[in-house]
Amino acid sequence: MQMLSTEKTEITFIQEPYFYQNKPKGMTNGYRTYTHGEGKSRAAIIIISNDTIDVLLISQFSDNDTVLLEIHKRTQNILCS
Repeated sequence: MQMLSTEKTEITFIQEPYFYQNKPKGMTNGYRTYTHGEGKSRAAIIIISNDTIDVLLISQFSDNDTVLLEIHKRTQNILCS
């Protein structure tokens, strides 16, 4: 999390995130964490919380190894997996 805040990263892909009681741990309040479903997942995408980024989790194409997001930022549309 220190590296994310230092580098001012808006979108970060995490492989093998640490889970405790079926929730990813170590994420601060300034970020939104996306994983598939409830329980442990082997993939996560972390996005900085701000008003310019809208995110939609596409759960029908996500699983424990893949997280698919549709991201809208100003005039850009991005798909991230």
